Amino acid sequence: MFGFGKHLPVSREIPRNPEYILATKECLGELSQIGINLCASRLFDAIPAVVQDLGEYLQQNQNNLSPEVTWKFISVVKAADVRTQMEQACVEIMETILAIYSTEFLPMIFTSVPEANHLKARYVLSQDYITQQSLNGQNALKRNLSPVYSELVELSRVQEHLISSFSQLQVSMGDNSADWGHVARNVVGGAVTVANPLIGISILLSNYFTGNEKDNNKKAFINSWWDRFEEFLKRWDRVDSSYQPVYQTQCQFIEEKIKNVSEVAVPRILSELDAEGFNLKKVPATYQTFLSDIKQKYGIK
Repeated sequence: MFGFGKHLPVSREIPRNPEYILATKECLGELSQIGINLCASRLFDAIPAVVQDLGEYLQQNQNNLSPEVTWKFISVVKAADVRTQMEQACVEIMETILAIYSTEFLPMIFTSVPEANHLKARYVLSQDYITQQSLNGQNALKRNLSPVYSELVELSRVQEHLISSFSQLQVSMGDNSADWGHVARNVVGGAVTVANPLIGISILLSNYFTGNEKDNNKKAFINSWWDRFEEFLKRWDRVDSSYQPVYQTQCQFIEEKIKNVSEVAVPRILSELDAEGFNLKKVPATYQTFLSDIKQKYGIK
């Protein structure tokens, strides 16, 4: 991921201080894992967390599907917005990974070894290179999302129908809470299971409206609307299921890129500075202070 250009020849007569490099590597290992977890959580928020929140909300209100509860459930999270959020996550993740090197890890080395500051430019990445690497990484993350996009398109179609016809549903059913409660309590067609491994809940929905409506057309519309609501739930589950393998692949990609910084790029710089005779004694302490600050910031013990 990183290129450093030409380097000075290594003199075998220069004393080495590997204990400081080793101590820094240990600290880098912890920082690397924190970075991986933070980036992965950004991906998790894109879909699994959304489905979990929706499932928990519906579970809490399944015996009280009032007009307000139902409207919030179908409208608060738009499928089209989820795609936008996923793509934004890909952008932010790559910007974070590149910033870890350019604005954190690299400056800390030369802050600790100021006498080597004249060599810092050797390791600075050009803006063009950073931009290209960011775009390459974003594209790699986004390519994996095509099956999820397909599911989101279908989900969006069902969601738009539910939203656009909701006012008609309200008119047809009225605001009687008892009638809306029948939707959750009276099961005719069986149970719909949101088979999300994160929440594993079963939500009871009715395929049949059990109120006293005598207008067959109105009754048919009501039944049809709740059938689409059932489909809406199933499609959220399909979106989540399609994302699970993608999420794992993306996490592996993130781990590879971050470790390329912490296990390859930074140790290589330290080894070269060490070989050229610079004292690296202060480097581990600088990284340890940064690690402590990061742990405190994110509440990590």
